[in-house]
Amino acid sequence: MAAVITVAGVAALVYEPWRRAGAPGAGWTRRAPMPAPRGEVAVAGMARAIFVIGGLTGAGASTARVDALDLSSGVWLPAPPLPVPLNHAAAAAVGERVYVAGGSEQFGRPPRREAYALDLSGGFGSWDERRWERIAPPPSGRWAAGMAAAGGRLYLVGGVTGSAESSIPTLLYDPLTDRWEQRAPLPAPREHVGVAASGNVVYAAGGRWENRNLAAVESYDPVTDRWQALPPLAVARSGLGVAAVEAGGRRFLVAAGGEDPGFPGRVFAETEVFDVAARAWRTVAPLPTPRHGLGAAGRGANAYFIAGATLPGARSVLGWSGANEIYRVDASPA
Repeated sequence: MAAVITVAGVAALVYEPWRRAGAPGAGWTRRAPMPAPRGEVAVAGMARAIFVIGGLTGAGASTARVDALDLSSGVWLPAPPLPVPLNHAAAAAVGERVYVAGGSEQFGRPPRREAYALDLSGGFGSWDERRWERIAPPPSGRWAAGMAAAGGRLYLVGGVTGSAESSIPTLLYDPLTDRWEQRAPLPAPREHVGVAASGNVVYAAGGRWENRNLAAVESYDPVTDRWQALPPLAVARSGLGVAAVEAGGRRFLVAAGGEDPGFPGRVFAETEVFDVAARAWRTVAPLPTPRHGLGAAGRGANAYFIAGATLPGARSVLGWSGANEIYRVDASPA
């Protein structure tokens, strides 16, 4: 069942019944799909909305489209488009601003050494008055990296630069000074990596390097500038989504989806939950729509997994998805 409602002057379709954030019951819930299916997106979550930014669509063309999911109503709203089409970019939010870095304008081209910010202070009304603004460029372009916000700063992790590098530094961006700094690289270099932050610690999970999937999981402490190895994923994969959530006063990471890009390839539905305090993973119910190149964001106990491709590798162009599926974490012991 569905109904048409209006938010910020925009009519949109929302699926009912609607289980709001904070409602009881762990497990998966399907919500209103994104209006424009695509994959290899960048996603940034804020208190009021989740933004799905750029990506690949159609026969593999990059898009500048940005869609915003209003978390109070469950309605998708059109947001200001990027200045240029981007795929495999990275995004995160600090305060009332959404940031995007890296990506490429066309699949297979070198990554762009550019970054942008969208100021959302004052609410979601008057979209026409808002534009993405160019900020200081990162020291190097990045493609298929991940980005997360911790302690009011942004951390761009992993990815490829377009040159033959075996060690790619983590990049820190300070919004207050509009400056980038190089920090310690991932011990296991990789791209298509899942990145999230919880409790001012940055986490990197999975990914691939030289076409080999990895199960590695590591945490980064911005104070010491050190990465630490954690228990690995049960399933090595790349192109997965990772979201940080809180439930029952405890912190968790939720990792879902991904792919094996080799021939014949595979798309994963496996979902794993990491208890930060216990430093342990557990396998939970699988992602209802198996996908890779999806975006992930957490709010409360809910981990949102949006967009992606249902087919692996080059066949992705035949399986772009707008799926919007939420996993609610159960904080009870496994």
